[in-house]
Amino acid sequence: MNFTGRRNKILILVLPAIYLLIAGVYLIHWIPFYAGNPDPVYAYLFNGMNLATGKIEVGHTDHPGTPVQCFAAIVIFIRHLFHHNIPLYQDVILHPESYLRTICTAISLLFVFTSWYTGYYLFERTGNIILALLFQLTPLLGSNVMYAQNPQPESFLIIAGMLFIAYIYYQSVYKKVHALPAPGWKQIALYALFTGFLVACKFTCAPLMLLVLFLVPSFRLCAGYILLSVFFFFLFITPAYLSWSIMFHWVYSLATHTGIYGQGSTGVIDPVEFRAHLKDIFKEDFYFTAIFILLVAALIVAFIKRKQMGRENRVYVRLLSGTFLSCTVLTLLVAKHYSFHYILPIKLCFPLILAGSYEVLAPVVNIQQKRRNIAFFYCFIGILLLGAVKDTYPHFSLSISHAVPDTLKKYPGEPLIISADYQAAFIEPSLDFGTRYSASSHFKYWEFLQKVYPQSYLYKQNEGTIAHWAGVAFIPELFAKFNKVIVYFYHNRPVERDTILNNLCTWNHTIKLADSRVIYANPETKEYIYELSDTYNISKILLADSEETDFDFEKLTADKTDFIATDGTHLLKVTNPLVTAEHHSGSTSILLNEQNQYTAAYHIKSAPGSIVKVSIWRKSDDRCSNIVLSSSSDGDFYNSGQEVTDSGANGWKQIKYECMVPAYLKDSTVAFYLFYYGHGSAYFDDLSIKVYPMKLNNSIFVKKRLRRLIKIQK
Repeated sequence: MNFTGRRNKILILVLPAIYLLIAGVYLIHWIPFYAGNPDPVYAYLFNGMNLATGKIEVGHTDHPGTPVQCFAAIVIFIRHLFHHNIPLYQDVILHPESYLRTICTAISLLFVFTSWYTGYYLFERTGNIILALLFQLTPLLGSNVMYAQNPQPESFLIIAGMLFIAYIYYQSVYKKVHALPAPGWKQIALYALFTGFLVACKFTCAPLMLLVLFLVPSFRLCAGYILLSVFFFFLFITPAYLSWSIMFHWVYSLATHTGIYGQGSTGVIDPVEFRAHLKDIFKEDFYFTAIFILLVAALIVAFIKRKQMGRENRVYVRLLSGTFLSCTVLTLLVAKHYSFHYILPIKLCFPLILAGSYEVLAPVVNIQQKRRNIAFFYCFIGILLLGAVKDTYPHFSLSISHAVPDTLKKYPGEPLIISADYQAAFIEPSLDFGTRYSASSHFKYWEFLQKVYPQSYLYKQNEGTIAHWAGVAFIPELFAKFNKVIVYFYHNRPVERDTILNNLCTWNHTIKLADSRVIYANPETKEYIYELSDTYNISKILLADSEETDFDFEKLTADKTDFIATDGTHLLKVTNPLVTAEHHSGSTSILLNEQNQYTAAYHIKSAPGSIVKVSIWRKSDDRCSNIVLSSSSDGDFYNSGQEVTDSGANGWKQIKYECMVPAYLKDSTVAFYLFYYGHGSAYFDDLSIKVYPMKLNNSIFVKKRLRRLIKIQK
């Protein structure tokens, strides 16, 4: 091998080495995802965990992103082989950032290897070092390299897309120009394999099919390519087969509604938004706009000069035409539901655009001097690398303060209410985010999280409620158990913060429960911590007044049409046969399965503003059953859920759900029933229904107690 050949082989290693260095900096200076951006990595972590435990079910299919979940599952499974002393899901939940770091390391190594192999593949076959380096530049042209190793679709689009476009260029462009054999069924099958994989990672890659169709030499091969692409797409989304209907309904909603994620009004596009988004796309990134303009200019020149081109060089016209059509279609789709990162498939085509444009424009503008071109190309690489270095700085500007956990060390054992989106100084919001995308496994994960973080609560700003993993909580219940409650705010506007504090300190906007004071404030990071003190002891008075009705499913009326409450004062209609095979107490229980999904319908008398709390013992392997509290007169009121609160013998668990009766319910009743949605069976026994009116009685005892509390405060 001569000196030039050895030098070029070394040059092919330069960009992968730089990518490896950047990945190393990223991994060494690790910033937890929960403190940075847990969306969507925690969703992929939890769905990968689902698959790693052997459950072929995923709960996050919007992209659809299943290849990412499968890769995460493989890494999680292998890593857990070295930590198999506890169940896999518990190990992941206890050490999520450690597992994410392992996944990022694996993606980084795959990313570096792919970038090297892309350059090696093209150089070995073309002998053109500039061409090889150009396609190795895809990560720098297409995305922020600093985040190319995160478990998200974009990382896999870069990895697979880098190989895909290099393979297309060599098989359908370079071979055509140099009179080599045209692509056959083997190459078409690989095109389809790449396409199915990319679209399974993200639906926005579908327009790339248009590019391939322009380069496939015959109609027969085009038809085969389309059919094979569809086949491979469904193959790659197999783990989500239980959610296919949900997935395609989501796509249909995107197509038939305006606004982001199809959440706008009905309609194909909003003309005002559409025009604004088109402008934003071309204003966002200089490289994108410049290369898109270059594509248009080269395409115009190609059509003007196409008759002067040799037959073999006319493939560049088809290359640029297919690239322009696919890029334009995707740009229009993104303008409908705008977010700039959706145009990544267009950026994957940048090496194709640059290579094709050069071949078209070089003879016209006389830029064929080799040394000058090489010098210009290396300057271009240098500029891109400087941009990559610049992009690394935001990664290290962590906006979460490390002083927050230190502040809370002074309040051990106090309940913590976290008012944040998902990014926070605490990991609980991210764990909750991941769990909510884990399909039917989420109740099992919530049950474990409740044991690990028993005093952590999340304030749901859009609902104005306090979530406690699988269940909900009400502020009087917290004050009835604890004298103080800690509230953490992140990125809440002052008005929002004051409103939330007022809601927490005042029950139902009428009864003062607590006072608040700031114990930590950091305007720079927009983090605030408040201490809420139960100075009035009103919560215990509110919760002391309740009505309870219990059914043990043992006592029946003479005609056996109703269950009799344990105190003999209430009746509950018998809608399902009793069984004796399983029971928590006594000798009978109620069985639900696919044929009998509903039971225990009962109307609970409860005035607006009351808290209704229902608990029941259940034995089931799949946890696929909910306590439902709704209104028979108003369809807007429907609440369902389950929170495991106790465990008994032989697999019995007590589940609970509670809700507040809204003010708009005028009939003062809440309909309760049990709902089973699994494919097995569930047994139920020992039902308890409690109603808390949540009003202060006008008794002399209460008045005296309030006066005494106020006097103590003064």
